[in-house]
Formats: sequence, structure tokens, C-alpha cells
Amino acid sequence: MINLFIDDKKLVKILNNINSGVYALDNKRNILFWNKKAEDITGFYSDEVIGKSCKDNILEHINEAGRNLCHHGCPVSSTLADGRERETQVFLHHKEGHRIPVSVKVFPVYDDGNMIEGAIEIFDDLREKEKFLEEIKKYKEIAYMDSGTGIPNKKYLEDNLTRIINESQKFNYGTGILLIEVQNIPKINDEHGIETGDRVIKMIAKNLNANTRNSDLTGRLEGNKFLSIVRFVEKDQLKIIAEKYINTANACFIMKDDKKISTEIKIIGTLVRENDDNQTVKKRLFENRKKVTDTFRII
Repeated sequence: MINLFIDDKKLVKILNNINSGVYALDNKRNILFWNKKAEDITGFYSDEVIGKSCKDNILEHINEAGRNLCHHGCPVSSTLADGRERETQVFLHHKEGHRIPVSVKVFPVYDDGNMIEGAIEIFDDLREKEKFLEEIKKYKEIAYMDSGTGIPNKKYLEDNLTRIINESQKFNYGTGILLIEVQNIPKINDEHGIETGDRVIKMIAKNLNANTRNSDLTGRLEGNKFLSIVRFVEKDQLKIIAEKYINTANACFIMKDDKKISTEIKIIGTLVRENDDNQTVKKRLFENRKKVTDTFRII
């Protein structure tokens, strides 16, 4: 199974273009795959580490107390032993000698006989997370965030929609676009006041944002409409993500005068097609939104 993973050229191409370090190991902790971001974060090129053990003066994770985890407490070794997924924060060894704080996720890989034959580790440079938070602050300052909800606004969505459509076509990975509409806002405004309607919109925005994967982007287009850009998916996966949005949003509520105020959302989705651009995707969604009477549909 792990060799199939490494030999899958399409998957390898995708992994070499994501913004996380990824490497695969066999059950003896020998490195079999090392993506481009792993090279960027660690300074080690793939040809320097493939075939070597991760503890051979390469990553040599330590914890905050300086304890070397390669021999005691290694998350990869633990996952290879018991098959449990793990997530932690460690300090890896850079090729130039210094230590870099990273978040680490480890997943077991099983063979056809359901035996553990290796593991996948995904790691992210925590310094980049800090930079990302600084960028978010900057985006707020230049009005890239929607002032009413605190999530990305239409301009930020438009800029990233164009970029992600181009990337998905260039690297041949599936991308879905979801148009999300909050229902019954005029009725809520009439019965409970505009301020309550605004609170409901903000509630749904925060729920969508909290349930958006790290690889995806959700923002507010206008009024009661939101857009979610969902990367690395096909139709079935897009459906699962849309259903998660619907199920969690429909379970949200706020209190007003001791009454629960809730709403529902409606989603129409589409997969990016070969000749699509920003405008054709949005046109397809908006032209079909009123034709769809059920809660969710992919066109």
C-alpha cells in the first residue's frame, strides 16, 4: 500500500504542491518519500534523505525541554507500534543546525493484510503560522475581512478563487465551489429586528469558518450569501463537506428574549471544469440557484 502511495504520480504531484511538509516511512522508519515543502522547511533535499532513517542526523525531533524524541517518545515510533494517529508539537533539526518549531501529525499505513507497514508524517512550520496571523491582521487593516462577520470578504474570495482555479487546472486536482445562502433572514429581521438578523448572519459565518478545512477558504460574498472554495476533492467528498456545513449550521442558534433563534442554509455546488474561470463558475452557480428546491445539490 505504501509503495502504491509513492508510485501514484498524480498524488505525488499534489503532495509536492501543498503547503505542508509530508514524508512517508516504512516500518523501520526509513524515509521513502519527501515532498518539496519538507525540503523548504528542513533544508534537506529528497535525495539526501530517501532511504535513510529519520533519526540518522536528519530530523531528530526534540521537545521543549530538549529531550531527544528519536529514542524516547517518538510519535512515529509510537504510531508504528500501536496504529494510533498522533498530533503534537516538536522542534526539528534543520540542515544548517538550528531547531524549528513544528506541529506534527502522524498517520499509520496498513498493507493488504491489515498490518502496519509504515507511516505518513505531516508537519507545519509554526513560524509560518505566526506569519499567517500577521497577514490576517494586515488583511483586516486593508479591508480584506468582512466587517460584519470577521471572515474573508468578497475581494479576498475573488482574488483567491482565480488563483485556486488556475492551480487546480494546472496541477489537475479537483476543486469544488459551494454557494451558501442563509435562509429566512427577512423573516427574522421582521420578527426580531435587524440587529438579530445580523447576529444570525454572524453566527452562520463563524460556524462556516470553524468548519472549513485548513486547505479551503470560506468567505462572505454579500448579504446572506457565502462562498466556500474546497480543494483536493471530487463530487462525493464535496457532498460530505457540504452536508457538514448544513448539519452544523442548522444546529446553531442564538437567544433573544429567552427564545432560540435559528435558521437554515441552502447550498449549491459545482466542480471546477477544464475551461472554467472565476466568472463561469459563479455564473453557473447563480443561474442555477433558484432552480434548486432541495437543501443541497451539485451541478
